[in-house]
Amino acid sequence: MDDRNNENGENYYVSNKALYEEMVKWRDSNKEEEERVLASGGTIDYSQRVISEELGRMIREIAIKLTSHMNFRNYPYDLKQEMVSNACCKVILGLKNYNFNYMNPFGYITRACWNANINVCIKYYKQKNLPRELIRDNLEQLDQMSEMDATKIKQSIKEFLDYEPKTKDDEDYESPIYNPPVPARTNRRMAAKKVEK
Repeated sequence: MDDRNNENGENYYVSNKALYEEMVKWRDSNKEEEERVLASGGTIDYSQRVISEELGRMIREIAIKLTSHMNFRNYPYDLKQEMVSNACCKVILGLKNYNFNYMNPFGYITRACWNANINVCIKYYKQKNLPRELIRDNLEQLDQMSEMDATKIKQSIKEFLDYEPKTKDDEDYESPIYNPPVPARTNRRMAAKKVEK
């Protein structure tokens, strides 16, 4: 039986045992050079360690699979691709911090990918809410304009700020041409809390 299969014969996309073995290979790949550097009083340069293709594939599969989690599934495709690439970079940078006394690298990598995805979501919401913030910041300048121009602009701004999309339960609901995906509820709350800080 392949070590990627559990006792029921189901296929895992990444086996914790195989992932741990690959990480040990990565840790020991440049051990002699590192011992020589430490003996001379220098510091270890982790960028010299080479990540095997198998370890890179496992990290990438974990990052891709995490984007199908319910909290990230409704985001646009290009944002998911950014999540995957950002998560892979963060995991590779954080491999040096893994404690090899614990034999759960899958949990470590998944948590690092999760945190990277949350940071991408925060950046996404900052960018998405930028027009509203700019309009709210510049409302004072509208007071200085002539009354006729200012009332038209203020009315359109008020409509923009007060706009709430109709739901399918509303009587006069019409399906829009472009229906952007609604992100998972927990992401909005988590992103809003981090943006406020």
